[in-house]
Amino acid sequence: MAAPTDSAVVQGRVSIDQAVRILEGKPYLKHVGPKIYVIDKSNISSFDYPSSLAPSDWKPIFTVN
Repeated sequence: MAAPTDSAVVQGRVSIDQAVRILEGKPYLKHVGPKIYVIDKSNISSFDYPSSLAPSDWKPIFTVN
């Protein structure tokens, strides 16, 4: 059994950094993102959970104005 991860937390951080760079007129990369890799029993013990998953106590808050 295995599953891929695209490091969603890292993607979010990169996206915000890129947006800020563009808004500030700074150089930015057009194609950037974390490497997609497969998690399986051979590497699960070294998997960096915070790079892909929200903290266990995180709860989304939605508002509509």
